[in-house]
Amino acid sequence: MGVRRRLLRELLSSMKYIKNLKEQQIKASLWRGEATLCNIEFEPVPLQQLVYDFFPCGLEIVSARATEVSVRIPWHHIMTQSVVVVAHNVEVEVVVHCEDDAEWEEQVAKMQRRYLQSQHSRTERAPFNGGAFEQMRQ
Repeated sequence: MGVRRRLLRELLSSMKYIKNLKEQQIKASLWRGEATLCNIEFEPVPLQQLVYDFFPCGLEIVSARATEVSVRIPWHHIMTQSVVVVAHNVEVEVVVHCEDDAEWEEQVAKMQRRYLQSQHSRTERAPFNGGAFEQMRQ
């Protein structure tokens, strides 16, 4: 189990949302498609970027943690069933910024630019984008 747990830790640590993941925090049965991560701390900046489009701009995520994150992957029905991720006892610490906070406004502007760039690149890669759609019609 040590090798699998170590590989899973490396994989999950490469994700930008989890901070300082240790092997002892992982309980997993990869064959059954189940994993539980205990006492997880999340990276605030990538999390802020992730929730940018529905999180108020005046709130900055300072820290976030969960006592448990459960992941269920339906290997036998991977094409027809969803992967389920459930976070238990989530704590998010935020700071409220006023409109005249210039430093925060610059951070929000950067997030807005990244968000718009990601939306634009998704549109460019979409199969129904002008060029691809026109090629299919011909």
